[in-house]
Amino acid sequence: MRTGLRRGPEAGPTGRADPVRRRRTRLVATVLCTTVTGGVLAGTGSAAAATSYELTVVMLGRDGAPAADNDLFVADYENGTTTTVSEPSGTARVELPGGDYLLQSAVHAGERTDRLTRPWLRLNGDTTVVLDARTTRPVDVTVERPDARLVQGMVGASMLTGKGTVRVPVVLFDDFADVGTGQTGPDAPADRFVGSAQFTLAVPDADGAVTDSPYSYSLAWFTPGRAYTGTRRVRDAELATVHTVNRPQEDERSGGKFAVATYTRLPNVSTLAPSLPVRLPGVRTELFTTRDTSWQLELSPQTTPSPDPPRWWQTVLARAYRAGHRYREVWNGGGVFGPALPGPESLVEWAVAYPGALGVRVPLYSAGADVWGSSAVDRAHTVGYRDGQPVCESDRPAECFVEGTPPAGDYRLRTEAIRGHTDLSTRISAEWAFRHAGPVPGRTTPLPLQVVRFDAGLDEANTAPGGRLHPVTVTVQRNPGSVRAGVRSLTVDASFDDGASWQRAPVTLSGDSGLVVLRHPPTGHVSLRARAVDTAGNSVDQTIVRAYRLR
Repeated sequence: MRTGLRRGPEAGPTGRADPVRRRRTRLVATVLCTTVTGGVLAGTGSAAAATSYELTVVMLGRDGAPAADNDLFVADYENGTTTTVSEPSGTARVELPGGDYLLQSAVHAGERTDRLTRPWLRLNGDTTVVLDARTTRPVDVTVERPDARLVQGMVGASMLTGKGTVRVPVVLFDDFADVGTGQTGPDAPADRFVGSAQFTLAVPDADGAVTDSPYSYSLAWFTPGRAYTGTRRVRDAELATVHTVNRPQEDERSGGKFAVATYTRLPNVSTLAPSLPVRLPGVRTELFTTRDTSWQLELSPQTTPSPDPPRWWQTVLARAYRAGHRYREVWNGGGVFGPALPGPESLVEWAVAYPGALGVRVPLYSAGADVWGSSAVDRAHTVGYRDGQPVCESDRPAECFVEGTPPAGDYRLRTEAIRGHTDLSTRISAEWAFRHAGPVPGRTTPLPLQVVRFDAGLDEANTAPGGRLHPVTVTVQRNPGSVRAGVRSLTVDASFDDGASWQRAPVTLSGDSGLVVLRHPPTGHVSLRARAVDTAGNSVDQTIVRAYRLR
């Protein structure tokens, strides 16, 4: 799933498990999410098909009798069309055009769900398939730490069709005894179907929550060509171990942390995961599987009442770890909250020209170069121009959308955002100037925007020593996928009176990065201003008032 403008103006990071079906008090859910356009059909075939056949699916329960409580999902590999059926008789009949299909049944009995998948069925005549819940196997994972308990398990799959990726309905559960999985029939091609599972474990508090859990496990596996089945035993030495320091942005006492696994060998194949409560400020050791996996990570506040979207979030879209290695991460600390253009290109559309529109949505409050950071603001204003004429305007930070085919021209985008719920990055402004060469038919073109990132070597509280010389690394970060250009010039100014006056700081430039040395006063805040121009003439002027504290 791509991030940025397509997320919608109010959307937060995705990947949280959001069940649409609950069975009593257990968390057992079926979720359907597709990235293709197409209707959900109930027992109908494609009107465009020349020849249709009857597919009969018999669903049996664990007692061998027809299962009255069932869900059947059928999807077409050619165009991503999906069919969902619930048939109390246990036998579903669907007319479908000839082709290659995926079948999946979920048979429910009390708290238990048995999920059977046939990854590949070639339909070239009337066909009967029996999906028997008695053939499923237990799902379980065992870790070294004996006090770890399952918070949520997820078993799902994704199929790559001729029109995009379809996420097959998943089953969510909080007790391994509540689920069984199995496969019937042949494997699918490994580049067309991927089974998946993710298990989140932690130590329950006295009240059953995991807010004060000293550690968590995020364990995910992908099975190309096959449905995920069976049990696993995992040793800590096989995992990446990440010591995390989680800090608030305001006076929050708790937050939500989630980790969603993405399969690195194929596009748009990922899992679902719960948001784990975490103490703010606090520390936690997080353990991750690593094989063919990158992780989307997010921290956001938990408050009462809880606004949607949250008042702030910090999201890493794709972070890879190595098995057996140890890492340390500080969330909301150690960095300047400022504009960023994180990748990877396959997941983001921060500033793009579509065939019929042009849009910009630059994250303004990112604590790191690979972080998508967002914040509530007291007020914001963004306006865009083409060849000196206004073409878009919004009251959102660094967000503007131009309807209609974007012609070639010289574009300029100005934004300012002010926030008062923290003493850091209280005012951020930026102005981008860039040349757009015009639309490319049928293609989305990343625009040549750039931002300036500051690494001031801050501590966990976002402070630096006062009363001394202090180095700051300055880096120009370009919009992922945009035409490559070098840095022609980079200037930096510093202010120690909240932007009332500025002092030029000479830059030692090397490639896309430079180094400045600031003379800090004993206390207060440091504000930073920069201008970068690339070798194609595109530029950014950027100001962050109260970028960091002095101690």
